[in-house]
Amino acid sequence: MSKARRSLTVAAILLAGLTLKGALLSTSAVSFDSDEAVVALMAKHILAGERPVFFYGQTYMGSLDAYLIAGAFQLFGSSVFSVRLVQAFLFAGLILVSYLLARRLYADETTALVTALLVAIPTPLVSLYTTITLGGYVEMLLLGTCLLLLGHVVTERAGASRDGWRSWLAWALLGLLAGLGFWTLPLSVIYLVPVALVVLRHWKWRLGPRYGLAVAAFVVGSSPWWGFCLGHGDACLKPLTDSPAQLLTPAGWLATLGYRLFNLVLLGLPSLWGLRNPWSAEYRLSLLAIPVLALYLGSLAYALRVRSRNRFLPVAMAGTFVLVFLLTPFGNDGTGRYLLPLYLPAALLVAELIRALKVPSPWLAAAGLACLLAFNLAANVEAALSEPAGMTAQLDARLQFGNRYDSELIDFLTRNGETYGYSHYWVAYKITFLSDETIMIAPRLSYKVDLSYDTGQDRYPIYSMRVDDSEKPPFYVISNQPELEERLRQALDARQIGYREQVIGGYRVFYSLSTRVTPEMVDLRLDG
Repeated sequence: MSKARRSLTVAAILLAGLTLKGALLSTSAVSFDSDEAVVALMAKHILAGERPVFFYGQTYMGSLDAYLIAGAFQLFGSSVFSVRLVQAFLFAGLILVSYLLARRLYADETTALVTALLVAIPTPLVSLYTTITLGGYVEMLLLGTCLLLLGHVVTERAGASRDGWRSWLAWALLGLLAGLGFWTLPLSVIYLVPVALVVLRHWKWRLGPRYGLAVAAFVVGSSPWWGFCLGHGDACLKPLTDSPAQLLTPAGWLATLGYRLFNLVLLGLPSLWGLRNPWSAEYRLSLLAIPVLALYLGSLAYALRVRSRNRFLPVAMAGTFVLVFLLTPFGNDGTGRYLLPLYLPAALLVAELIRALKVPSPWLAAAGLACLLAFNLAANVEAALSEPAGMTAQLDARLQFGNRYDSELIDFLTRNGETYGYSHYWVAYKITFLSDETIMIAPRLSYKVDLSYDTGQDRYPIYSMRVDDSEKPPFYVISNQPELEERLRQALDARQIGYREQVIGGYRVFYSLSTRVTPEMVDLRLDG
């Protein structure tokens, strides 16, 4: 294939991926929730002079994404569209770097193009988490793929010691991106370990100064993390020992391992392959699912049967992922977002199988690829049109009502002069951002069925302080929580506090309170 034709083909793949992304961005197909709103609020506050190091309320997940979004806000204004425009640019970079990595690993145009296609038209899991932001997952995918590419470049290049300044630059860039990835998301270890292993496999003592440069650049890239360590002691070590997935696991290490294996095999992989949506327990079964499953399983069998030195990086990455998932609390959450790094090795292995099928049977290879792309595209359309929330990162079915009532809620509160109030995490930050902070809601209620509450949900205490200090008694917003609604009514009636109620879609608003009352005063939650 000529260079011009190759460039046009890659451009067409990139256009296809961005067209799908544009369709999701231009509709209400993807819900906007409070996790995304927290990052957006961080970006607004960065423009106002704040300099957060991590996602609000955490000592992990660096604020790189918030700084990028702050730049978009400066250029295009503060909006959900600006937030997601940043993710779209990062996604475009991911498509291109995935192509370059596949071409570098396999030196085969078919494998590289198929890999790029599978990244451009991915499963709903990948579409969702490359459209929204949870604070750094898209950056992790892009930085990690760049690390794999650079790791191969610096270790496989013949005569590396004679490449002059280019070799020094490549090693420096490798270390810098590794540091940025480490700060951005602890899950980046899934990329760092394979790159470290490939460096060890090609160790050359004469390259010692370059190794030192890479280490120094790593320190520079991760310097926000180191700076935080100096001021906060062992708090900076929590990302390495704890997981953000604080879910209960069965007692005993064997039962826990079995639980995580169940999450990986029966929940995670089907979500990764598009056989289920990460926010739903239902499986997607169709005739197209049969050849799709055959391709994924066949690619694993082919990888085990046929040896290839170029397969070391994706296999080492997949192996690292499985170990991290099974041996750390990350494996407690099988919903899918932690499986995102596994999509690239899966795409590479499937692309390699399709290339192998092309030799004896071009039609079979083409049919397999067509089935896979058609399945992914259909799954995206089905997920985007699903009721009531479309694609959503919200895993609690009670709270999956999307954004259709958000504007109506904001208008109602504004008309009634209600600018300060209480709700739970999944309402508070979303409405605060969408109202441009003209309405501030403190997340001091529980969103859980048992009303258990973790003070860590109050990620930006300044909002709570302003609500507590407001002149007018704060309102309450409750969403699909009948028990909590009844508790609030009983508490207000027992104290003879006047109030009014209004239902707005999935929201119930208690407003015009005659006396100030906080959630702590009326036993609306069970503090954990």
